Amino acid sequence: MISRLIHASILVSSLAFLAGCGTEQNASEGPKAESSVRIAARDDFFDPKVVSVEADKPVEVTFVNRGSNPHEVEIKGLVPETMIQPGESRSFTVTPKRRTYRMYCEIHEDDGMEGRFVGR
Repeated sequence: MISRLIHASILVSSLAFLAGCGTEQNASEGPKAESSVRIAARDDFFDPKVVSVEADKPVEVTFVNRGSNPHEVEIKGLVPETMIQPGESRSFTVTPKRRTYRMYCEIHEDDGMEGRFVGR
């Protein structure tokens, strides 16, 4: 009987520990995001190319590499250059000002891989 209680206790503790583990990487652990956007980095373009969010409020931005090439994405002034391999994603919590930011891939910028991130 005691053996079963010990096993049950270990199982419950292990499950509680695993529930607290996450898989996304966050660049900042600032204020909790009130909204979120996903941006697909495809081979040589962003989808969507223009992203509009509410200014002065935290937003979680997730880049997902849906292409076959690695991409080094950045939103100038908000998200630092970040390498994303095919199939990977990275999330960032940012608070944009009321302005337009340049969004681009450092590797494929000359191929036209750029867009706009707008705080409205």
